[in-house]
Amino acid sequence: MLSLFNLFFRLPSKVDKKSEHSNAARGGRSRPLEPVQKAVARARMRANRELVVKIVRDAMLLSEVLSGSYKFKALSLNREGDRFAVLLDIPTPLRGGPNRQMDVESLVKRLARERHAIVVTSMYWRSADVRDRKAVTRPIPRARPAPSHWHGQAGARVEEDTTLGPTNFGEIG
Repeated sequence: MLSLFNLFFRLPSKVDKKSEHSNAARGGRSRPLEPVQKAVARARMRANRELVVKIVRDAMLLSEVLSGSYKFKALSLNREGDRFAVLLDIPTPLRGGPNRQMDVESLVKRLARERHAIVVTSMYWRSADVRDRKAVTRPIPRARPAPSHWHGQAGARVEEDTTLGPTNFGEIG
């Protein structure tokens, strides 16, 4: 009967007590520190993101690009918060074309690595060129005037309602 009792209700042995004492002596408390570690990691990621934002602004300023002419986001790529990707929107392509973009990208990567030991893996550029905008948005033709005809039985002129406008596949009507 005693062995059956031991199966269900195991008492801590001397080995278990020794491991608890040695773990406490080393300061090992793995469970309670987990939320604290997450909070520290989030704070570090936030601080590093702010540093990347500052570095991108500095690099764009050094490249003589006005701060009002672009928008960007810094995205963290890992939980430690030391690897980032930068998404950059500019209304018109930079003067100098792709070579200029590569120069700015290498400057951002170098400044992040040298100043703060942060890795910027890549920069993604998106520009809305005027020619591209014209191709996407074309003017909508005006609706033709509503035709009217004489309704014989009512003895009045009746105008048809043509409020349907043009569609992508042609005019409805």
